[in-house]
Amino acid sequence: MKANIAKTLLQKFFEAETSLEEEKMLREYFNQGEVDPELLPYREFFADTESQFKTKGEDQIEEKVMDHILENESKNRGRYRQLWLTVSGIAASLVIAVSSMLYYQSQQGYQDTFTNPDEAYAYAEQTLAFVSQKYNQGLASLEPLKKVNQSVQPLENGLQTLNKGLNQIPSNLIKGNDSQE
Repeated sequence: MKANIAKTLLQKFFEAETSLEEEKMLREYFNQGEVDPELLPYREFFADTESQFKTKGEDQIEEKVMDHILENESKNRGRYRQLWLTVSGIAASLVIAVSSMLYYQSQQGYQDTFTNPDEAYAYAEQTLAFVSQKYNQGLASLEPLKKVNQSVQPLENGLQTLNKGLNQIPSNLIKGNDSQE
């Protein structure tokens, strides 16, 4: 290739107007032994691009893309499978728990404690009397608090009277005393 054709192709290359075939012609020109001295600075650039084309061929890129796709598909399948196993395990556990609870309840029939209604009434009356006794004991322990409340009542009345008097003092009188200090 002649130097003037190489210059024209370089011009087109830097304007991003070359085809792949023209770029290949430029690479071949710069890889040959004789290069025009004006174009020597570009030789290293095209030598680097040639090495890139050799290491990253279309086949290699395609293989890498396919490997990446297959790898991601297997990861996604693994995730979905793991999720499916977890959900189905939880569902199976719930089914077992509910069915065992229902089976246990059906095996134990309801048994009445008393057969005679008079006995049941007497027992209920005895239980309520016991609860009433304990409740009254609890109220008896609160009796001293009632006395304290009664003794505090006169103090509350006195404080209410004092508060009424303080509320009647004009606010500007109180502010005036603060500023004089």
